[in-house]
Amino acid sequence: MRILFLTLSLLLLLTGCNPKPGGKIEAAQKLKCDQFYIREEEVEKEAISLAKKVSGVDDAAAVVLKENTKRKIVVGVKVSNFNRLRMKGIRKEIYDDLEAKYKDGEIHVSTDAKVYKEIETLQKKGTPGSKEESCNQKKELKKIEKDMKG
Repeated sequence: MRILFLTLSLLLLLTGCNPKPGGKIEAAQKLKCDQFYIREEEVEKEAISLAKKVSGVDDAAAVVLKENTKRKIVVGVKVSNFNRLRMKGIRKEIYDDLEAKYKDGEIHVSTDAKVYKEIETLQKKGTPGSKEESCNQKKELKKIEKDMKG
């Protein structure tokens, strides 16, 4: 009985600790960056001014990355006091304004304070000087988008 128990335990231990085949290859492919992403600072400024025009918005930050013909617009807004009660309406109004102006872009708007700070930090980094910086900014933007979705 002991021998059977030890054999099964050893078998489970060995099969449970084996790495997934191809796991390292998948990680390497995720890190691969083959494009230079362009920051469109003029569009960022326009998106910020559009967001600030909405009633209840204290401050706004935006990052716009363009790859090939696709434009990705990510806006974070700072809302305080009683305006926090109508955050959903504020988000929708900003989204509708941006969508009307930039039909070719993928637009994300957030009223979350943490996301706003992350977008503001990324915005302050400015235009990337190298391909590596460009890829890092793209990765940060993807992380922010993931945080926005929950």
